[in-house]
Amino acid sequence: PIRELDRIEIGAGSRGPITEKIQSAFFDIVNGKNPKYAHWLTRV
Repeated sequence: PIRELDRIEIGAGSRGPITEKIQSAFFDIVNGKNPKYAHWLTRV
C-alpha cells in the first residue's frame, strides 16, 4: 500500500479492502487455485 506521498502520510498504512481482494486473487491464480486462469501458468 502507498503510505505517503511527498512526505505526507496518506491512508491508514495498511492494506485496504480492494488491495486485499486483488492480492488474494493474484495468489490464488499463481498458486493454481483458480482453474479459470490455469492457462496463464507454465509448470516447471
